[in-house]
Amino acid sequence: MTTSAFLDWSKSGSAGTPEPCTICGHPAICRSPKGKPCHKVCAESWAVDHQQADTTKGGAA
Repeated sequence: MTTSAFLDWSKSGSAGTPEPCTICGHPAICRSPKGKPCHKVCAESWAVDHQQADTTKGGAA
């Protein structure tokens, strides 16, 4: 089953100078809601991967 995640970053309003994405390492101007440089697509992929890992471990989804 394919799962997708949609993260709403509209309230973060953060963009800055290019810095390495915390997930892929490529330059990113977006900032996560916590202020970390990160591509939105990287964060959504990470969320799906970790949601599936939590589900297979019996964690809360």
